[in-house]
Amino acid sequence: MKPAVGAGDGASGPVLAELVPHRPPILAVDRVLAVTDDFAEAEFRVPIAAADADADGNLWEQTLVEGLAQTASALHATSARRAGRRIARGMLVGIQRFEVRRRARVGETLHYRVELIRELRPLSLVRGIASVGDEVLAQGELKFYVEDEE
Repeated sequence: MKPAVGAGDGASGPVLAELVPHRPPILAVDRVLAVTDDFAEAEFRVPIAAADADADGNLWEQTLVEGLAQTASALHATSARRAGRRIARGMLVGIQRFEVRRRARVGETLHYRVELIRELRPLSLVRGIASVGDEVLAQGELKFYVEDEE
């Protein structure tokens, strides 16, 4: 497994900012743990003052999707960097076969894993799993449009 560029014990801070374009309060990844040509893993500790949680401290389901999408961003960015291409902008364009078993709670650490299923540039399809410990909270397929090089 090749770790993310500059990942050491996980990409965070400036390195995370290169791999994931989002910033707080929409940032749903704290640290990129690993990136290979085929998969990426990241984590997110749900903060006590999570803006995207309900009054009972349950994270909105959309945040699980967003965290997986941001993990896929790290996969796409690292792949481009390794191929000598610029890191291009991209967007989530589809979700299919997505199941949420339960929502994450404030204080839990989410683990995201995305695996590349297919890439036909400028489109890619990944399978994502969001979990806490051994418990799968959500899983499904996400489709992305990533700009071609100019």
